[in-house]
This record gives sequence, structure tokens and C-alpha cells, in this order.
Amino acid sequence: GCSSLSSVELDTSSGTNFLYMFYNCSSLSSVELDTSSGTDFSNMFYNCSSLSSVILTGCKYTVSVANGVLSGTALDALYTSLGTAAGSQTITVSGNHGTSSDTPSIATAKGFTVSGS
Repeated sequence: GCSSLSSVELDTSSGTNFLYMFYNCSSLSSVELDTSSGTDFSNMFYNCSSLSSVILTGCKYTVSVANGVLSGTALDALYTSLGTAAGSQTITVSGNHGTSSDTPSIATAKGFTVSGS
């Protein structure tokens, strides 16, 4: 609920639980995190309607960036940052204006199902 938070770049390489981390951070526009050790990303970006750049280096589990303002280029950068999916995992991107020009095959090649593209 940090409504004034606009960007984040942290050393989260040993973090495992990202549950609700940026919940209701409506001004958050840019995030760059090492999420390679993470296992729970539930509602991490819920109601983050200003998201325009998200890098989740090594993410292997289901995550949603729905209803942000990510462009096709930003979505492709996100897909590129993902790790190999740990089993059946989904990345939800619905509601972003870049879904008409993104390249979801970047994420599907890593084992993710892309929802909303």
C-alpha cells in the first residue's frame, strides 16, 4: 500500500516470498528484482496500475502484471528476464497495452503459459 513508491531496485537474490510485496502501490512504475530464489509471487503487483517496466530476473513461478501500462517492448524485456518455469507456471499480462505487439513465445520457450496476450 505504498501509494507514493515509484521505483524499486533491490538485492532480493535470497528472497523467497514476494507475496503481496507491492500490493496497492498505485504509483509504482519500475521494478527490477532478482527473484531467482522466489517461490511465491501471489498478488505481488495487485493494483499496480502504473507499472511500465518490470524485470524479474530468474523468476520460475506464476506471476501477474495484469492491468499495468507495459508496452510490447517492456513485456518482451520481462519475458526475457524470466528463468525456466518450475513445472506448469503462468505469467498474466492482460490489461497492458503492449499485449498486441509483445512476443509471448519468449516466455513460452521457457515453459510459461502466457495469459492475456
